[in-house]
Amino acid sequence: MPKTALDIKRRRCDQKVRTITRGERIITSSVKNVPLTLEQRLAAYDPQRHGGEQMTTTQTLGAER
Repeated sequence: MPKTALDIKRRRCDQKVRTITRGERIITSSVKNVPLTLEQRLAAYDPQRHGGEQMTTTQTLGAER
């Protein structure tokens, strides 16, 4: 959806919407943010993006020491 349409409808870029067409009309309505199920979260998990070490250091820190 174009940014100008988002501004007019007071929507955020990451907000979920439902779009319905009726004849020549396009109707968009907000979809409530429902918490994801465990299965949905696991399906969205990408080891390349979400895995790995977050703090790259050669020192041992905290409890690792």
